[in-house]
Amino acid sequence: MNEKGAIRASAIHDLGVRFDDSLDSATARSHESRGAVAAFSAARQSMASLMQHVDRDIDEGKLSIDEATLVKLWLSRALNACEGLFRQSENRVLMCEGELRAIRHVVDITGKTFEIERATTHVRQEPGAPVDARRPSIKQRRLTEATADPAKPSGVKAKAKAKAKPKPKAKAKANKRAG
Repeated sequence: MNEKGAIRASAIHDLGVRFDDSLDSATARSHESRGAVAAFSAARQSMASLMQHVDRDIDEGKLSIDEATLVKLWLSRALNACEGLFRQSENRVLMCEGELRAIRHVVDITGKTFEIERATTHVRQEPGAPVDARRPSIKQRRLTEATADPAKPSGVKAKAKAKAKPKPKAKAKANKRAG
């Protein structure tokens, strides 16, 4: 049983769980931002309609011109503040969408990595499978070579003899030097 692979798979799984949690919190922040945009949009529309009420009150004589100018001044300041908050909320929505995309991408990559690690761990744990299924050890390779072709010598001495054989020289090189 390959404990290192199991530990890696477990660590990747734990990271994936944490990324899922951060995805949930980012989704909640995105919903909050969208709600703030809707609230500030409604507040802007309400303030714009209040300006019309002030004009109507002047026409009906309920407000003097001085009072109406002060009311309009403060309403316009409140409307400008609301506009700024609306724009900030819109920007926050865009930031949250980018954050959601990034976290979803990380969750996808983590999930794929976990599946790959789990699959390689299961392959390594099959009965009769070598400890590392991707690379057999040198001893295993030599045993395989020896059982495959017993007439062919294997080992360090056989490789040294194969390298010691001189290579034939090409006649073209000799002719070039002479010319």
